[in-house]
Amino acid sequence: MQAPRILCGRAGFGLIALASALTLATAPAGAAVEELTVSGPAQHKYIGSNYTLTATLGGESADLPVLFTANGEYLGVSAPDPAGRATVSWKPAFAIDYTVIAQQGESTWSIVVEVRRPQPDSPGSAGGSNRGRPPSGSSSGGSSSGSGR
Repeated sequence: MQAPRILCGRAGFGLIALASALTLATAPAGAAVEELTVSGPAQHKYIGSNYTLTATLGGESADLPVLFTANGEYLGVSAPDPAGRATVSWKPAFAIDYTVIAQQGESTWSIVVEVRRPQPDSPGSAGGSNRGRPPSGSSSGGSSSGSGR
């Protein structure tokens, strides 16, 4: 009869340790994503080009890592620099509208980025239409530009 009690005690301790770790990983209310920008070559965003996503952070917890996603797909996690900016590289693969999100704890900021196919007058272009179908299982995001929290 002693073995089941020891096993249960260890399992209970493991659950308490897991709950404690999750509590510590949650950002305090002071974390705030204040802006999200995308920069790179050209005025328009094209498939196959490299871009930099930059989240500007504020609040008491501006040093916590930032998670970046595009249409729900993981892009990366970045620790902020001393100026309160976190960045990741992004190379879109499809000519669709992407909803790009930067998340720090419970604070988020999103933007919609329209990605096009390169045109014949663009460097490195193979031509083709501007729009493409999203991959199966992807959503195409909204059509308005802007930001939100």
